[in-house]
Amino acid sequence: MSHRQLPAAQVSVLQSWIGPYEVLEDKSWPLQDTTVQRVRPLRTGSGSEVFVKYSATSHHIERELTAYSSGVNALGDHAPVLLHSSRVHQMFAVSSLPGALVQGRAEELAPDTHERAGTLLARLHQHRGWSTAYLPGLVRKTTRFMEQGHALFSGGDADSIHQALGTLYRGPVEVVLTHGDYQPRNWLIEDGIVCVIDFGRADVRPWVSDLVRLKNQQWIGRPDLQEAFMAGYGQALTETDAKVFAAESILQAVGTVVWAHDVGDGDFEEVGRMMLINALNRTWLLPCLGFNA
Repeated sequence: MSHRQLPAAQVSVLQSWIGPYEVLEDKSWPLQDTTVQRVRPLRTGSGSEVFVKYSATSHHIERELTAYSSGVNALGDHAPVLLHSSRVHQMFAVSSLPGALVQGRAEELAPDTHERAGTLLARLHQHRGWSTAYLPGLVRKTTRFMEQGHALFSGGDADSIHQALGTLYRGPVEVVLTHGDYQPRNWLIEDGIVCVIDFGRADVRPWVSDLVRLKNQQWIGRPDLQEAFMAGYGQALTETDAKVFAAESILQAVGTVVWAHDVGDGDFEEVGRMMLINALNRTWLLPCLGFNA
């Protein structure tokens, strides 16, 4: 079996956690240096299979460890359990959950799946206070992305983005622990039970930030999925939520285009460009959330 090798120091740390082991599956991110492996201890009584994740450079390791220490346990059996970690070695191991990825399966477009995913997200979204700095910071972050990838946007697109940024809501907003990439590629399902994985983009943000990917993918043309999800979540969108969603949509679209271009992922860059078209089209954006443009 061909798989990415952990550095010797990380192998030693992993062996100190679980003893001798074998790699069963390599799930490493091909466009980044993050190594993700499903491994099995070889020593009898050493425990079950685990997933180990390591990166020498990615800030996602730190984010994921912070998430596990500050709120993922609210999901109970519906998320992996952090078993071992070392910030010094930029790695950790979590329990392996049963189930298959929802993405690409019939369940990806099933209302029941989205309702259960909405219920889980509400459990994760623990209140962390109110922020007056978040939205102005989001505008600055988007502007930095624009400067970083200035050659990626036509003059008309750049003007539209800057114009939109100038009119965005900048008031106080409630912030919660968010997943950061909440969509079927990070959901598992078995016998109708949905679980959530991969908290590498988790951070404290407004709750609607976790709706952007779904709204631009699975929910297009499927209001029943959005309705099922929101029923599971148990909270209706307010007018302020819609304004924050508009800001988050622009940031995530611009960030996706720039990041995907930087790592050479042309398909994902096109996803970002479609997200940007939607984000700048208020006649699409706000009515799809139930508000007037």
